[in-house]
Amino acid sequence: MAPLSFWGCVVKPGKTPTTLKRAQEFASVIIKQAALAPEGKPEGTSVLSVSVGATSEDKFVLCHLTPGSCDQWALDAWSAKEEKALADSLAKLKEGTPNRWERVAQDVGGGKTPSACKKHAKEMKK
Repeated sequence: MAPLSFWGCVVKPGKTPTTLKRAQEFASVIIKQAALAPEGKPEGTSVLSVSVGATSEDKFVLCHLTPGSCDQWALDAWSAKEEKALADSLAKLKEGTPNRWERVAQDVGGGKTPSACKKHAKEMKK
């Protein structure tokens, strides 16, 4: 298992995006929070998007941030590994199992709560 670390980045509007280059064993990046900097807030809405892969031109919009109405946004992204762990745990722990969602959250790991697991399982069924 790769070690976890905290990393932060300030992205200035209109500037060239930051390219993250990581060794394969540290290839996962989990974004949990986006916020406008307290100083120098832009006027209008800022869009936070990501592209995955060196040659990808596909952008995935994560959130829109607007000073005064939406200064920050919590992101609940699930990795493929976490989704597989959720599916495997749900297959193993059938409905009616005592403390089912607590046990599912423990199986998934990554700080996922029982309520987050339950919500994401419902979204996966759609």
